[in-house]
Amino acid sequence: MSELLSANSVSDVPRFCLSVFEAAKSVGLSEKHFREEVLPHIPHLRVGRRIVIPVDGLRAWLSEQSRKN
Repeated sequence: MSELLSANSVSDVPRFCLSVFEAAKSVGLSEKHFREEVLPHIPHLRVGRRIVIPVDGLRAWLSEQSRKN
């Protein structure tokens, strides 16, 4: 089983969601600023105590924001 789930195969799995930290860094914001100013306006899921942001939702929000400006 460990042969099937090597470190290389895990990194090849497509990412559908990002953590708040990853999403913030991907748009060049601090995690605090992202939580306060962006998170309330984008789709996100709470999984236990963790919050994950669907990549497609983040992209849609960025596209919408760029059209506004």
